[in-house]
This record gives sequence, C-alpha cells and structure tokens, in this order.
Amino acid sequence: MEQKRNTDDPNEAQLQQEAVTNENSIELNEISQEQKEQGKRRKKGKGEAILQIAAGKKRGNHKPRWNIYPNLHFNCTEAEENHDKKFPSNRISTTKYNIFNFIPKNLFEQFRRFTNIFFLGIVIICFIPVISPVTPYTTVIPLLFILVVSAIREGYEDLNRYRSDHKANSRMYQVLQTDGTKLAVASENLKVGDILYLEKNSILPADVLLLKTALEESVCYVETAQLDGETNLKVLKALEGTSSIAEDDLCRLRGSVECEEPHALFYTFHARLRLEDKTFALDTKQLLLRGTILRNTPWTYGVIVYAGSDTKLSLNQRNPPSKFSSMDKQMNKVVMGIFAFMATCCLLLAILAGIWKQETYRWYLGSFNDNSPPLAGVIAFFSYIVLLSFLIPQSLFVTLEIVKVFQARFMEWDKEMMLDPNDPETGMLAKTSSLNDELALVRYIFSDKTGTLTQNKMVFERSSVGGVVYTDMMKGELKKVLEAKSENEEQLEYVADFARALAVCHAVIAEEDPKNPGNYIYQAQSPDEAALVDGARVNGFVFKNAGLKGIFTNEMGEEKVYPVLVNLEFTSERARSSVIVRMDDKIVLYTKGSDTQIMKRVSKEKHSEGKKAEVYQNTIKHLDDFSNLGLRTLLVAKRTISQEEFDKWNESYHEASTSLHNRTERVAEVCELIEKDFEVIGVTAIEDKLQDGVPDTIDYLLKCGMKVWVITGDKQQTAINIGYSTKLLARDQPTVIVNVDKSSNNPGESIKKIVREGIETHKDSKIPIAVVIDGESIHHALKECPEDFVELTNLASAAVCCRVTPLQKAEVVKTIKLAKKEVCLSIGDGANDVSMIQEAHIGIGIFGKEGTQAARSSDYAIQQFSHLKRLLTVHGRYSYVRNLACIHQSFYKNMAFGFIQFWFAFFSGYSAQTIYDDWILTVYNILFTSAPPFFTALFMKDVLEKTIHDNPKIYDDLKTKDYFNWKTVGIWYLQAFYHSWVVWLIVWQVWYNEPQILAGRTSDSFLLGQYAATLVILVVLLKISITIVYWNWVLFFFMVLSYVVYIIVDVIISSMVTVWPKGYWELFTAVTIPSFWFSLLLGVFFCLLPDWSWACIKSNYFPENWMILREKQVLRDRSGEHAVHGFETIELPGSVSKEPSRVVSEAEI
Repeated sequence: MEQKRNTDDPNEAQLQQEAVTNENSIELNEISQEQKEQGKRRKKGKGEAILQIAAGKKRGNHKPRWNIYPNLHFNCTEAEENHDKKFPSNRISTTKYNIFNFIPKNLFEQFRRFTNIFFLGIVIICFIPVISPVTPYTTVIPLLFILVVSAIREGYEDLNRYRSDHKANSRMYQVLQTDGTKLAVASENLKVGDILYLEKNSILPADVLLLKTALEESVCYVETAQLDGETNLKVLKALEGTSSIAEDDLCRLRGSVECEEPHALFYTFHARLRLEDKTFALDTKQLLLRGTILRNTPWTYGVIVYAGSDTKLSLNQRNPPSKFSSMDKQMNKVVMGIFAFMATCCLLLAILAGIWKQETYRWYLGSFNDNSPPLAGVIAFFSYIVLLSFLIPQSLFVTLEIVKVFQARFMEWDKEMMLDPNDPETGMLAKTSSLNDELALVRYIFSDKTGTLTQNKMVFERSSVGGVVYTDMMKGELKKVLEAKSENEEQLEYVADFARALAVCHAVIAEEDPKNPGNYIYQAQSPDEAALVDGARVNGFVFKNAGLKGIFTNEMGEEKVYPVLVNLEFTSERARSSVIVRMDDKIVLYTKGSDTQIMKRVSKEKHSEGKKAEVYQNTIKHLDDFSNLGLRTLLVAKRTISQEEFDKWNESYHEASTSLHNRTERVAEVCELIEKDFEVIGVTAIEDKLQDGVPDTIDYLLKCGMKVWVITGDKQQTAINIGYSTKLLARDQPTVIVNVDKSSNNPGESIKKIVREGIETHKDSKIPIAVVIDGESIHHALKECPEDFVELTNLASAAVCCRVTPLQKAEVVKTIKLAKKEVCLSIGDGANDVSMIQEAHIGIGIFGKEGTQAARSSDYAIQQFSHLKRLLTVHGRYSYVRNLACIHQSFYKNMAFGFIQFWFAFFSGYSAQTIYDDWILTVYNILFTSAPPFFTALFMKDVLEKTIHDNPKIYDDLKTKDYFNWKTVGIWYLQAFYHSWVVWLIVWQVWYNEPQILAGRTSDSFLLGQYAATLVILVVLLKISITIVYWNWVLFFFMVLSYVVYIIVDVIISSMVTVWPKGYWELFTAVTIPSFWFSLLLGVFFCLLPDWSWACIKSNYFPENWMILREKQVLRDRSGEHAVHGFETIELPGSVSKEPSRVVSEAEI
C-alpha cells in the first residue's frame, strides 16, 4: 500500500495549489489529501436530477460529476481499490428510453405539446356523462392514434441507438493482471485503473494514459475521425519513465495518476503521474481518447483514467441545438388563434344556451329542465368545446413530422447531389428534417472559403526565398539551384535555410511508401503543411521521421538528425508554429505562420540595411503579389539563440508546461518571450483551386435575391481576388473597403467614420454595393457601431470578411441574424466553422479534407458547394410549397367539417347535440381526409425543376411571406366557413322540407348527419383536388380511395344494428331518396363554383410568377418546342438577368 504522502513536500504543496476543479468546487487550499484521495462528487441542485430524467438529458450537456476528481491507482492492492471512489461504469448509453421508462417518458415528451394537452382535456371531458355530447372513444381513439404513431417513431430511433450501444459495450478487451496474464473483459466492465493491452486497429473503449508501445521510442499512431472528423493520423508518445520499462515488468508497475476534473475539451489534459518517488507531467500527447482507433502500431499498453460518462467523447455528445422553422413558429401562432376563435364560439353558444334555457321550457327534455340558466350555459360551454375541438387539426403535427422525414430522404436519394450517382454513400446527409421548408427562405449565406469554395487540394505553386521568386516549386527548382550553385553563396544559404525550415518545422507524419521504397507519404491535419513538406522533399530536403532523438532528414543526399529541444505547436490563436533544434553548435528557432503574426515579431534592426533589408522589402512586395494572384501565403523566418538564453527560457517553459493550472495560457505567455527578433527567410505561396461550379452557383444565388458573405482567414487582397473569381464581386460594382486606420489613436472612431461615409455615399443608389472588411475592423465595428454596420451591409449584395477568427465568424452571423430577422445560413467544412454553423438558423457542412466535424455539427451535410443551389432552390422550394399545402388543407378540412356543428347549434336549441355519428367523428381525420394532405406534401410541384433553374426570381418570391400568414390562413378559413354554411343550408332545407320519405318513414337527426357527412367529405376532397397543380398516379389513387373508404365505413356502420344502432340503415335509406343525390350535386356546385371561378380569374388576370412559368412550360410541352416565341427565359418583375429577355404577357400565354 502506498504510504501517505508528506504534505510538506514542496511538489505536493504545488500540486494542491494547481489542482484543477470546476466552478462549483471549494477553494484549493481547503482540499485535504484525504479529500483528494477519495474525491468529492458534486451535489445536484434541487430538482435537477428529476428534470434531467424527465427531459431525457442522459448524455452530454450536463454539469460536471466531480468537485474534486480522486487519485486513481493501477496495479493496486485491495486497500487501494478504485471502486471505493465511485468512478462511473464504462457502460455507455446514448438511448433516450429503456424498457421501464419508455411509456412514462414518451408520454411526458408527447404532452409537452399544447395540442396534445388540449385533446387530453377533451378526452377527460368526454368521460363526464353530464357534459359529453359524444361517446369517449370519439376522442380517445384519435388521440391514441397520434400518441402511438409518435411513440413508434421514437421507439424505432431509440432501438437503433440501443443496438449501436450494445455493440460497443460488448466489445472485448484484454486487461493486464498483476500476475502478468491478460484477462478478456467486455468494454462495459472495464474500470478506471485497469491496464489495457491494445492491438492494431483497436477502438479505444475509454480515455487511456499511454504507458508503452511496440514502436521505437514508444510512439503510436491514432485516427481521430470519430472525435473531430479528421482522417489524418496523429502521433502520441509515451513518457520516457514508462516506455523504458520492459513489457514483462508492466504488471508489477505501481503508481497513481492525479487528473484534472473531466471536461469536454479534446485537446486539453493536465495531470501528473507518480511512480514511487518520481513525478511526471502529463498532457494530451499521452492521452488516447475513447473513440480513437489505433493505427500502424502492433500493440500498446495504457491505463484507464476516465471511463464511461467521464470520457471526453461522452461529455461532447450533446443534443443538437433546437431549431424551429419559420413555418413551424407561424403554425403554432395560427393554432393558438384557432383555439381562441373556438373558445369565443363556445362562449357565444354557451350564452345563447343560457338565454334559451331561461326563456324556453321543453317538457320532453326531462331533468335538463331542472338546470338553472347559468349551469346550462356552463355545461353547454364544455360540451361545445368537445364538438368544436375538431376545428383544430389534431394530426397535423404528426403528419408534418412524417412528411419531413420523407422529404429529407428525397434529398439524400437525389442523384444530382451525389458525387457518384451509382454510390449513395457519396450523397448528402440530412441531419435534421425540421428545417426542410426553411431552406426556401434563406436571405443571407455566410460561407467559409478554404475547402468550401475551394477544393482544399494544396499545390505548392511558388515561393520567394531571399527576396528572389521561384515559380516551379513542385519541379524541384530550389534543388536545381543548389545543385548548380547558380546563385551567390548568401542566396544559396537562404535557399537551404528555407527548404530546411519546411522540412523540420511542422507536425506532419511520414510513412514510407510500401509500393515505392525510398519515397514518403505525408499526412497532416492541415493540407497546407503536407503540401509544404512534400515541396521540401521535391527540392532535396526530405523529411523521413520524427522521434525522441530528433528530426531525421535527408538534405541533398546527406542524412541529418536535428535534436528537437522544444516544439511550439500551431494553434489558431497563435497562427504560427515553431521548432527549436540544435544544429551543430548552434541553437536555431524556425517558424512559419501568417504574415500578421510573423511581421510584428521581425527584428527591425536586422533588416535595416544591406542584403537583409533588401530581402525584407522584396519579401513584403512578393507577399502582396502572391495575394493578388489569390494564393495562400505563409511567412518563413528563423532566429539563432544563445545557449544561455535558451537555458533560462527553457526553465520558464518547463515550469509552464508542467503546470496543472492555466497551462495553455502560461505556455503561450512563455512562447512570446522566445518568438521574437525573427529574420525573414521567405514566403510560401500555395494554390487552392476553386471547386467545380462555384462561380455559377454564387452567381445564381445572388440572382435569387440572397446576400452572400465569404468569411475567411486569408489576406484581404487574396480574399478580394477570390471574390472576383467566384463571381461574388463584379469589376464594375461599387465596393466599400473598411480597414482600421493604423495611424489613428481611436481605431473604433475611424471605423465608425468609414462606415457612415459608405452609408451616405450609397444609400440612394439602386445598385447593390460590395463590402470588404477585415477581422480587426469587424471587432471595432461590432463594438462601436453595430447598427451602422448592419445598415451598410444591408446596402450590399455581397461581402468579404478577411483575417477573421472562428469566434468572429459566429459573432458576425449572430449580429446579422438578430438585426435583420431574416433566415441566415452558414456553410463550412472545417472545425473552425462549427461555431458559425451552429449560430445560424441553418447550418450546412461540407464533407471536406479537413475532416467531417463541420458536417457532423450541421443540419445538412453536402459533398460540394455547388450542391447548395439545388438544395435551396429545388428541395427547399418543394418542401416549402408542399408543407404549406399540407397545412392549409388540414386547417381547411377540419374547419369545413367541424364548423357545421356550429351552424347546427342554432337549429338544435344550443343543446350541444352532435350532427355526426360518433364513428364518423372518430375516423374523419384518420381515414377519410388524411391521405390527400399527406401525399400532397410528398409529391406536389408548383413548377418543374428546369423552370426553377432557368428563373431564379421565383425563389425570392417565397421570402415575401405572402404565402403563409394570417391573410392566407384567413382566406382558407373563409372558404371553409362558406362551404360549411352552404352544406348546412342545403342539407337543412332537404331535411326540413321532406319530413316523410319512402316507406312512410320520417326523417331524423341521424339521417341529417348522414346527408351532411356525405356531402362535406365530398366537397372537401374536391376542393383539395382543385388546389393541386401537379398530379401523379399516387395522388389520384389516394384521393379516390379516401372517398371509397368513407363509403365502405358508412356501409359497415349502416349494416350492424347491434354495434351502431344510431346509424343503422341510414345510408341505405339516404341513397333511395332522390333529393339526396340532388343535394350532392347542388352542394358541390354552389360550394366549388366560386373557388373554381376565382382560380380561373386569378390565373388569367392576376397571375403569380410561378403560374406564368407553369403556363409557359405547359405550352412548351404541348407544342413540343424547346421555347415559346423563340425566348428561352422569362424576365419576371424585379428579376436580374444578364441575358436578353422580356416579359411574356398573358395574351401570348
């Protein structure tokens, strides 16, 4: 058993001072060693556990488990067992339900919807005999149908998650025992402190501290695609203190690990390993994360430090942010409006019922006469709540959910959005279906550049070395210069230094090509780095390997080893990477990075005169020249360091790099002390070619009325040139460039002035401008004058933001989103685009070479930028018009059917008597009228795809919000009121004027209901048919089938006296009456004549743009010609077209 450590030990005191805890933890100086040894779990807040369980928030997005994370021991004795410290199980569960809580939790989820709560209340009312006008099953069955359909969908999705979890939990691993044997253990039974033996291609089951590997210097290669989407291999190295231990001795290795509290940051890990009397600092280079895959490494040993819900992968598995489309929000408002209207109708009828009761006495009403007028009014109110509840389309929300899932599958099955039409795996991926219709309303597009607009295939095009430009880098131009010694000695030294810097300053992994020995394949997180190292190889400086002994290279045929003293890695904040190596008797720091970061660290004294001054000036000039060509540039520099300076600095660096508290910040501060006084060597220029179809896509999106912003980290001139090449910017377009005045003492005020001048100059212009702004200017603009900045960008059709950080990308999107209240879309391909993608209303990820993290964090993932055109204008438009038709038809059919009950109330003494048979009420929404809206939402097209492509203006029409608002809903409801009133009048007149029918039978209220149901269902189906502008056999079949099903159900109801005594023989009686058939014809005529007439008048005298285009396509198809009157396209009102076109008049059509 490990002896109790002396708290007077300075290392122990420092450890306690630097232990990392969460925001809820107690002060560090209050942590006793006993507390740290046992750990301390965080207490959940009042009601927090119940709320998390109820909401299903089992995975991710939760508060930290620990206040103090306990020490863990490996190869421990019974007295030191880790399970006493309550480490979590390694069993993973991403499911939302289990067999015990599925019903209660699913019901909780279902009844978070207002409509379900409302209809539950209706069900309860129906079980009160005094109030209910219908039998309970009339409302119970439709509600159960909705709940069951939703539950089946949720259960199916959760079952798939369970199967995936079970597969991972059952995976077997080998655990090293204290006697040297290896025991096979299932993943879910692994524990913190277990030493794992992992073989090549193993998937890491937990977060594991690397102890030893089979490779030289105990390095291992891992693939982190499941974590960050990056397929490039990454190198990890075991500590020298553990890697030197023989494999057979690992079972006797005893020690402890003191870790920081678990958190979700993949690339941050601070801990200490204690082996007997030695202490080692640990960081991410020794941590194998759960979900990574071991590659190119025969075997490794490691100890589990975080398991189960404490692993970084689990802490990152958060539920995606909830996003709701504009249509969903408007629909919820409409439903609330219908509810208010229904309540008003019920209140009116309740008041009339009270008045009627007070003024009228009917002996045949029996006990009802005993009720007082107020009580009669209250009973009538709740009774009519039940009857008029059919005004609210109960099944609409579930119908839309199912429809949207099908629409998302249509997107994924679209072969025009696949890289290979024969391979579905190369198509798009819809991560959500709730935003399908929102795709048709996009006003702003915020796009990354590299990998999004470009191919991310980096070609080392040219360079400037020692002030001289070399244009054939991938043809070995530098190597030829060195071999021929065609330059002076000083220039040759610059060339050698430049190529050497590219060969040693990087984080590239080299693998010897098995098919071509002697050649190397390079993998890197950044394609730029791989391209530069490959360029160095072509020019004679071959990077071969990197290990604990240093960097191994071959320079012009001579083998070299450069011991690495310190490697200062690249981060987005630093925007540079550096390496300090020993070269013979010198210590040299090589660095490469963005010009803004390198230039401010360049020594002015070294470049004040002579050759270095000339090199510096030429380098700056060439840097601008390369940017003007649209090339990606990096500055390369070096610095020679004395041994004394390095030793002093290295002490500070070691102290910062072994700290457990604010390690990243402290290391960054120390790096600033050594990364200074640089000497410029040269500039790299990399070409990243545009993806196919990008210029045409951006041009089309601009014609659609969208405003496109390109947000990039490139230099301003590079970004501008990309803007021209992508057709984002036009040469004759007015452009406002917003840059900080470097000479100004108040940069914020200078930005405000530039922005105001731009507004005043162009606010009266009808030509849209372009805005170019850099990251520093954005910072001041958003801080000093956000309103003016938004006003300026409102005048622009396009904007280019350069030198922008990932955080600024999200800030720009958020500013425009909140200020303009328009639908914003962000698209990117890298991890640095995730914040921007999640901030926008719609996030689009591209499966890129920088990994799939952007695609995994998005709402929709596509293969290339050009697919965005079809996603928005075709799938977005079709989803919008289809869902809109489904909503309008659902509102209409329920209002037309249910409001007849309202008219009947005036002729039934406000008694809340139902006019329909209970079973007709029950299955009206389920069987009789559910299919037409559903299949309309799947197949309807207002215009053909080619018409959409030829006429971008029609996309802009949808954003006017004239298609779905209170006005459009009101028009549909007025038609429903009219149809219900006509149906009621005709049915009432037929019933009232024919008191005696065949065989001497008198008419009754059940026969009246038979008339009304038969007529109104026919009218509803025919009305929906009139609104459908695109027919196929599926729509036609289900439209006819819906009425056939009604007839079959009605026959069954009329045939079974024991089951349905009220409706027995009603249908057979009705069809024998001539006036029944006459009422059907009369009802259909008077109901639909105004609708059909208005449709004809509107299409001929007040056509919308899509109607004109549709007519044109019909004429074209009928004539068999490619164009009408020799014109290919139609210029719609307000459209922008670069080709000759004209308006086609109604007379021509």
